[in-house]
Amino acid sequence: MSKFTQAVEEKVLFDGDEVCFTLRRMQNKHMLKLAPTATATPGENRVARTARLVDEAKDVLRECVSNFRGLKDADGKEVPFEMVLEEGYFLALLDGMLGRLWELSILKEVEAKK
Repeated sequence: MSKFTQAVEEKVLFDGDEVCFTLRRMQNKHMLKLAPTATATPGENRVARTARLVDEAKDVLRECVSNFRGLKDADGKEVPFEMVLEEGYFLALLDGMLGRLWELSILKEVEAKK
């Protein structure tokens, strides 16, 4: 039996908050959009690469991330996902979300053999 589910609930710790969200696996159209930008260009530093990738992945993230909750600002107010997509402060969180999204969306060869 397949282990496929269309969506997966995730919880991560970020800046002292437990952030919860649902990831809907990427479709082929999402992968085709992101594939050309997934590799670093020669001489590009990690922060620049992450910022570029996140910027190019915003539409994919908007389609694949839902039920985003738990992230609060310094005043205790919920931070909406749209703000997370725009603020450099959250690059590490978004990079982790994108990595997990890729991981969930592609059946690895080892898993396929099982």
